[in-house]
Amino acid sequence: MARFIGLALALALPAASIFAAPVPDPVLDASKLVSVEDSLELEAQKFLSDPAVVAAREQGERDLLSLIPNPTPETRAHFKQAAAEITYFAALNGLNDDPLRPHITFVGRPGRTVHGTYTLAPKGIDENPDSVYRVIPMDGVSTYLIRGRAPKDGATTVRPVVNDFSVLSDAWITAGNLSGSDLKLDADGRFTITVGPDPAAGQSNHIQTKPDANYMTIRDTLSDWAHQRPNKLTVERIAGPPDGPPLTHEQKLEKVLTKVKRYFAETVKGHGRILARPANVFVQPEIKATDGMLVTQAYSLGHFQLEKDQALVLTIHPGTAKYVTVPVSNLWGTTMDPVHHLSSRNLDQVKKNPDGSFTVVIAQTDPGLENWIDTEGLSEGMLFLRWAAIADSSPGAPRPAVESKVVSPADLASLGLGTVDKAAREREVKQRARDYDLRW
Repeated sequence: MARFIGLALALALPAASIFAAPVPDPVLDASKLVSVEDSLELEAQKFLSDPAVVAAREQGERDLLSLIPNPTPETRAHFKQAAAEITYFAALNGLNDDPLRPHITFVGRPGRTVHGTYTLAPKGIDENPDSVYRVIPMDGVSTYLIRGRAPKDGATTVRPVVNDFSVLSDAWITAGNLSGSDLKLDADGRFTITVGPDPAAGQSNHIQTKPDANYMTIRDTLSDWAHQRPNKLTVERIAGPPDGPPLTHEQKLEKVLTKVKRYFAETVKGHGRILARPANVFVQPEIKATDGMLVTQAYSLGHFQLEKDQALVLTIHPGTAKYVTVPVSNLWGTTMDPVHHLSSRNLDQVKKNPDGSFTVVIAQTDPGLENWIDTEGLSEGMLFLRWAAIADSSPGAPRPAVESKVVSPADLASLGLGTVDKAAREREVKQRARDYDLRW
């Protein structure tokens, strides 16, 4: 995976030069991301070399290394890249942190070239490769208007399998949410959403904010990469206090530093809790409203640790969820390269068992079977399993569930999965990259 940095190179580079090292992803082109605030991305890239930001990143790196003091060489090889991406993720959100002048920024995507300048991937906090994430700064006193249009395939509206507009506090607690299943669209697929302190009073597509509202996260989750697309969106503030002067450079720097420190701290805290549990064991999924999690999704978080010839086998029961995903993250808090590797699979990308469940094989090398999830050479890492679009969560409804076991190569034949030869696997990977590109 060319855009990740090898261990020897990462250790040899000066601190500031790490940000120029990754190779641009050829499947992404700036002209396709017409909704992204390009100027914010370029400005965020410049902030990465500020001495205060470099110092904050280096402290974050030390904190991460104290959590994982003895990583494998393969894990260590991704350390600097992950730290750089977390820092850029924080810088971009720090610059787009003025609720009086809200913009929409994309996060969680791969790196790309913006007007001739390569910008890093704003990634971190174990993002979902199926989701197109967007962030809008907000406060609890202003009113915002979001205009959108659902994507079309010809004359047919094809919506994301999961689509949520979530208002969160600065403590990352969900304070309000509008799900795609409740979103009202006109005959042409257009919609407007109001977000503000007033109650809905019978109005559809309204989210009432609380005084501690801090930002909105928008998730358009695509289970069918070839056909589903994210919504097109714009935002404006239509009521609230006067605009006031724009943020100064010093104020922007303070916001960037706050988020750099916060994102590293949250990664250390969250991964510390997961690493305290036994490896290769996954708790049953639960719905939570904390840590930025979506109140309409169930999560099971865990970590894997495998020997070279071992595989982790998960059998996942969707329950009444229309969407389930199994993405691999490294121990530093970022996904690997799910565009050019099969390092994630969702419910639309697996062969199902007769009872509606599905079984995946998580391994460092290709076992030549269906439903393989590629760790990209990692023997240790994170898995953030998600269940969403849950149709029925009543006590008697089928529940989301997960079973896990570590097996040897000899045990894989008993799983009942079909075989996949090298040529078929190469076609699958190439198609994956082509389909991923369509979302932009």
